[in-house]
Amino acid sequence: MDNDLKSAYGALIKQAGKARAYQKYYLGDQPLMYTHERLRQVFERSSVNFVQNWCAVVVDTTCDRLVLKGWDNKTKSVNDKLDDVWHSQNLQTLSRQVHKDALITGDGFLMLDYVDGELRIFYNSPSQVAVLYEEDDPSKMRVGCKLFYSPSTDTSHLNLYYEDRIEKYQKDGKNISEEGFVLAETIPNSFGRIPIIHFHASSELLNVIPLQDAINKTFSDMMIVAEFNAFPQRWMVTNADISSLTASPQSIMKIPKGASDEEGTEVGEFGTANLGMYLDTIDKLTNTIATISRTPKHYFTPTGANISAEALTVMETPLIKKVKQLEETFDERWIELANVIEASADTVCTWDRIETEQIATQSNAMKTLRDMGIPLVTVLRKFGWAEDEIQQMLADKEEEKTKDADLAETALEMARIRLSQSNNPYLPEDNTQTQVERGEAE
Repeated sequence: MDNDLKSAYGALIKQAGKARAYQKYYLGDQPLMYTHERLRQVFERSSVNFVQNWCAVVVDTTCDRLVLKGWDNKTKSVNDKLDDVWHSQNLQTLSRQVHKDALITGDGFLMLDYVDGELRIFYNSPSQVAVLYEEDDPSKMRVGCKLFYSPSTDTSHLNLYYEDRIEKYQKDGKNISEEGFVLAETIPNSFGRIPIIHFHASSELLNVIPLQDAINKTFSDMMIVAEFNAFPQRWMVTNADISSLTASPQSIMKIPKGASDEEGTEVGEFGTANLGMYLDTIDKLTNTIATISRTPKHYFTPTGANISAEALTVMETPLIKKVKQLEETFDERWIELANVIEASADTVCTWDRIETEQIATQSNAMKTLRDMGIPLVTVLRKFGWAEDEIQQMLADKEEEKTKDADLAETALEMARIRLSQSNNPYLPEDNTQTQVERGEAE
C-alpha cells in the first residue's frame, strides 16, 4: 500500500500544479514571458497588467456549446429515476463545471458517496483528485486519490479509493507532504467500483498559452512605447546659454538666437514610434489562436462583426465539429454515471443544439429538402435537432391531430343539434328524436 500511497500522491501533486497553472491563464493571471527581469519587477510593483486574455474566450466559446440536458431512457421508471437524480443533485450546474475543468486543465472529476443512505454526487477540483490506471489496461482505474485539508481539526487527509475499500490517511497540520501520513481507518466501498467519474480531454489551452504569452509581450511593449512617446521628444543645438531655459505645456518657450549669426540655434523633435506594427502582430497572433483552437474569428473582434448567415455557418463549422467530438468523449462518462444510478442498456445522453440558430436560412433549406421528398425526421436530424426534441415534436404532432379530430367531431355534433332544433324541413326522416320532440312541442 505504501507504493500506491507514494504513486498516487506524486500523480496528484503533478496534476495539481498543472491545473493551477492552467487555471491562472484562464483567469487572466498570466506572467509576462520574454520580458526583461527588471521590467517585470517594475510591472509587479506598479500592479500593471498588460494582458489580453484570449484563453478564457477559447474555453468559454466551447463550453457554452457543450450543454448536457440530461438522460433519456425508453423505460419510464428508469427515466423517472434518472430525472429525479438529475434535478435533485443539480447536475446541470455540475456538468458545466466539470466540462470547464476538463477543457481548461484536461481533467474533470465527480465523486460519489452515500450520505444518510442517499446517493450524493460531488464536484471536486482537479487540484484535489487524481486517478491511476492499470498499466496493461489504460481504460481501467486502479486506484483513486483525494487530498484535502480540514481547518476545523487542523488535519490533512489523503484518501485512497479501491473497488472494494477506501483507505483514509491523515496527518496533523496543513504542511502537506508525502511524509507523515498514517492510516486512520479502512472502510468498505459499497459502490463495488472506484467512486470517481473522470472526465478527460485535451486541454484547450495546451497550444494557446505560448501564443498568449507572445500577445502579452507584444502588448506590453506597445504600451511602453506609447508611454514614452506620449509627448514628442525635442532636441536643440545651440551655442547660446540655455541654463535658464524652461518649458511647460502652458508656457511659450523662448528659443535663444545663438551667440553669433553664423552659428544659430537649431530645434527639432524625434519622430514617434509606429504602433501599427504592434497591432498587426497582435492581430496575426490572435488569428493563429483562432485557427489552432477552432474558434470562430468573430469571437476575437471586440466591436463585433456584421456576418451573413451563410458565412457564419461556414465559420462555425470547425467549432461545431470539435464540440461534437467532445460530446462523444463525455458521453461515455455520463452514461457511466447513469449506470451507477440505475443500470440500463437503453440510456442515452441528450445534448442541447450546438449550431447557432438561423431561423430564416434553416427554414428555407428545410423546405427545399422536404420538397425533395426527404422525411421530416431526417431533415430535423440533419439540422442538429436532438433526438428527444424530435420525439417530443412527433408526440406533440400526434396530440395535435387528436385534438383537431376531437374538435371537428364536437363541431359536427353541435351542428347536428342546431339543425334538430331549427324545424329544418331538410332533416333526415329517420331522425326519430327530433320528430318526437316536435310532436311534443305541437
